[in-house]
Amino acid sequence: MGTERKMSNFEVLRLVRDARNTKHAERHVLNALVLRANPEKAFSCFPSIDQLADDTQLDGKTVQRTLKVLSDSNLIRRIERPFSSNVFFLNVPLLAEQAAKVLAAEKKKKTEMAQSPFGEVTVPAGATSEADNNTTEYVDLDVLLR
Repeated sequence: MGTERKMSNFEVLRLVRDARNTKHAERHVLNALVLRANPEKAFSCFPSIDQLADDTQLDGKTVQRTLKVLSDSNLIRRIERPFSSNVFFLNVPLLAEQAAKVLAAEKKKKTEMAQSPFGEVTVPAGATSEADNNTTEYVDLDVLLR
């Protein structure tokens, strides 16, 4: 049995960045949750709405709407606790999957852009390129300066 290394918070922040599936407020709230999450406890955290509003510099109502959007999109799981702050769990496997899809699509696009639209460019056998015909002449500067 292999030991699996736990992801760090900064690696999860990169996943949030690379997934590119969130809008402005959603990304701010998700980043705030990642920074407060405990990797040892399934990336869970329990900040209050006011704390998230302070962390993100967003209005409390905006944070509440954003948490609902993140929960509906399955990026977080929210457990409400009476007389206490909610517990949030980050869906790190989903973020990793979305980031991998985006990065694979970007890699494919870069590969396609690097290819010539005219197909593979080859020089026929026996032909010389223009660079082969050019010769460089070196001039002795001491002779010119005399």
